[in-house]
Amino acid sequence: MHADGLAHPENYPDRAETITNWFDVLGARFRDVATAPDDTVTPTLAMAVVRGLLFDLTTTADRHRTDRALDRFCALLRH
Repeated sequence: MHADGLAHPENYPDRAETITNWFDVLGARFRDVATAPDDTVTPTLAMAVVRGLLFDLTTTADRHRTDRALDRFCALLRH
C-alpha cells in the first residue's frame, strides 16, 4: 500500500491513519525506551525500521540478513 500510495495518493485519502493507528500499540510495547508518555517518535522509528526491512526482504529475498537486522534492532532497544 505504501508504494501504491506514493504513486496514487488520491486512492488513499486516510493513508496517514495506517501509521498513526499503531502509535498506541507500539508506544505501549516500547514504553521502556519512550521519551514521554505521548512519544510518537519511538513508534514511528519502529514502524520505519520494520517497513524498511520488509521492503528489503521483498526486494532481495534475503530472509536471513533481514531477520538478523531485525534481531539487532530489537537488541538495541533493550539497551
